[in-house]
Amino acid sequence: NLLSAVQEQMERDQPKVWRDDIAAMFLAASYQRLQQAKPARELAMHGLARVNAAKSPEFDFDGYYDPAIDQAWNLYLIERHFPQLARQVKPVAIDRLVEPMRTNRYNTLSSALIVLALDAHSAALGNPKPPTLQAADAKGPARQIGKATGVVAAGTFRGADTRLWVTPSDATPVWYVLT
Repeated sequence: NLLSAVQEQMERDQPKVWRDDIAAMFLAASYQRLQQAKPARELAMHGLARVNAAKSPEFDFDGYYDPAIDQAWNLYLIERHFPQLARQVKPVAIDRLVEPMRTNRYNTLSSALIVLALDAHSAALGNPKPPTLQAADAKGPARQIGKATGVVAAGTFRGADTRLWVTPSDATPVWYVLT
């Protein structure tokens, strides 16, 4: 009853926008936990559409909420509570999730939520094998570098290396960071 009351208040106070807010995904996850599949799925479908959108919504950090936090929460809740919908998460969703890291537009909250969402995504995929890492200098053959820890592979290359390869173990997309 309390959950329905929250939904009714949001419909009354913000009828045009509340389904496209993270509050709707929190309600969806709550309904799912209460085994109320129909209202849970209806709300979660809005979250899935937002996660898979090609472009992040435009707004600035305000009250501990920005596009990175929104994407991370949505993705985490879908991956954690809606395994059937998790299979419909597109690679663009992960690109958007890690975009703040590439552009240095993150804070402690968003980075923590991004890690949480990536972990949930990995678990929903069944923890695929990590990619292999190879490096080579201008004249030499490729050599294996680094090792895997869980679903993350990390390696160190030499200053003379001019070529690096990140090769996925299967058709699962992989992302890499070079520092």
